[in-house]
Amino acid sequence: MKKACSAAIKAVSFIAVFLFLFIHLSYCKRGNLSYTRKNVSGYYALRRKSLDVVFIGTSGTFSSFIPMQAWNDYGFASYNFCVNMMGANTIPYAVTEALKSQKPKLLVIDIYPFITREMIGNLGDNYTRYNTDGFKYSLNRFLLIKNEVMQAEDLTESSLSYFFDIIKWHTNDLTAGNFFCKMPNVDRGYNAMVWGKVDRPGKTDEVKPLPSQLEDCLTKLLNKCATLNVPVLFVYYPFADTYKYPDALANANYIGTRVQEAGFDFKNFCAEWEEFGLDVSRDYWDPAHFNIYGAEKVTARVSTWLTKAYILPDHRGEKSYRDWEADYDKWKINETDYKADIDSRIRNNER
Repeated sequence: MKKACSAAIKAVSFIAVFLFLFIHLSYCKRGNLSYTRKNVSGYYALRRKSLDVVFIGTSGTFSSFIPMQAWNDYGFASYNFCVNMMGANTIPYAVTEALKSQKPKLLVIDIYPFITREMIGNLGDNYTRYNTDGFKYSLNRFLLIKNEVMQAEDLTESSLSYFFDIIKWHTNDLTAGNFFCKMPNVDRGYNAMVWGKVDRPGKTDEVKPLPSQLEDCLTKLLNKCATLNVPVLFVYYPFADTYKYPDALANANYIGTRVQEAGFDFKNFCAEWEEFGLDVSRDYWDPAHFNIYGAEKVTARVSTWLTKAYILPDHRGEKSYRDWEADYDKWKINETDYKADIDSRIRNNER
């Protein structure tokens, strides 16, 4: 009997050690996935329940808001929990993942994926992996892949490589710092874009419903938010891409109506475009992304509005937020580099 128990203990221990190493070596092997791995692993590295505002969204979102600027000016702690191309159908899973370790005073969800008709699983392997291969192994990640990715028709990778991404990334060099999928991110999820010229957006009072598949996604998201014990704000940033998506503003009006009918707040910053003081010849990278000069203007106005509309604490000077004070100094170095790059590109007309 003792021998059987000892053998069982050894077997269980072996399996536990194997799974631990398999999972964490998988994290070490993962590709950069553009900005995604940096953003998500940086979020996991934060102290639990330390954030006041969590922004959920896509690449346009992480180019719009600068958490460190908001910290310096107002003292609230925020983070862009964003991937390079988040699908409308994966936002509920991102919400679940974000709230595992944080209990913010406010959750802000960017509606942009609904405007662009982005449905992960239907956009090919690379875009899909932005939404899956940054997350830790968990039931939430499993359900995301099972419910959304495996329903797609145009994926070329094997199913197993989504569930066990080391199959995809096994030839990569080891990134030892990502062993626990926790790599501190001084920029707090902000990512600097480069430079380009765009056209200013228009305005409309027209309301246009979403296509049926996106309508279902919005309903699921609203139902998800109804289960949360966190205030939720839906936003549309002052992007300039109405020429590319002619129904963008009308769809945003429709989403705003749906959101408010469901009992949540909605803010259409695009409708206030003139008040941001944005320069279409200098402040954007493309119609759906800002460079740092545009992001500074967006952050200033959005932060001012948030602190008036919601009760957000000022943590400046608090002992438990000394790491934010230290990281702000590092952020200023990054900010200088980002601006120098934009200035050089503008001088050389290099986009």
